[in-house]
Amino acid sequence: MSDATTTAATAAPTTGTCLCGAITLTIPAAAVPLKSMSCYCTHCAKNAGGPYQTNAMFATTDISVSDPQGQLRTYSILDTFSGKPKEKAFCGTCGCTFYTRPGHHEGKMTVVKTGILDAGAIASFQPKVELYARDRPQFCQALEGTKQFDTMPMTH
Repeated sequence: MSDATTTAATAAPTTGTCLCGAITLTIPAAAVPLKSMSCYCTHCAKNAGGPYQTNAMFATTDISVSDPQGQLRTYSILDTFSGKPKEKAFCGTCGCTFYTRPGHHEGKMTVVKTGILDAGAIASFQPKVELYARDRPQFCQALEGTKQFDTMPMTH
């Protein structure tokens, strides 16, 4: 077994919790995000309570959620770029958003809101792409080394 395989097999998973601790999201150590991004779209800005939100997209099968108190709620966002609804999943007690599932991916992809990740894990998911850069406020600078898109690229 190679060192990389050994490390992946023994590395701890990444977890994320909401403010009240009712829900835990787990990403296995071997899971690699398909994309990591910052998004300045209206949905992400409102959801984050700030000018943008950082996200990482995973295969839905790579994500697990523990919700022993039954607090996970969903809300369908209908006015999307693709025209297909996206499902937002959040804690019904404290309101923290865990992820969205864009309808155009038919449930196969989950976009994790990296701000919910525990113990500094957000640093492992540095954005490689900035979406809706046209909506970036002037006081926010483009992230060095990221691809910039004015809207949502059609391949997203």
